[in-house]
Amino acid sequence: MPIGIDPKERCEINLHCIDGDQPERAVFICRYLTCKQTVRVEELRTEASKALDTTSENKLLDEAITLGITGWRGLKNEDGEELPFPDGLSEFTPAQKYMLIDEYPYRIRNAERQRWIDRNKE
Repeated sequence: MPIGIDPKERCEINLHCIDGDQPERAVFICRYLTCKQTVRVEELRTEASKALDTTSENKLLDEAITLGITGWRGLKNEDGEELPFPDGLSEFTPAQKYMLIDEYPYRIRNAERQRWIDRNKE
């Protein structure tokens, strides 16, 4: 079964656009994206950038994010409490959401590539 459609397959990635200067890195749990899903993430981002209101824009951005990201660990609010997934997306700025969408598909692709390299070392 291709890795992108296996519901059990996940990878964990760190995202520079979210962590900033934090000493502890947040971990994003992601599904591997098929080519079709990767294109859909890009389409949703484009649609969001053309949205006429903030509510529509955020709905499209959240859909693009949750297409590939299925959870996270280590993201905290200003009170130090863990942000729940996906409700914690409301704590992100629109700019952070766009940066997240720009970065996470490439990090997933790199994780998949590294996984293949690690499994084929002999």
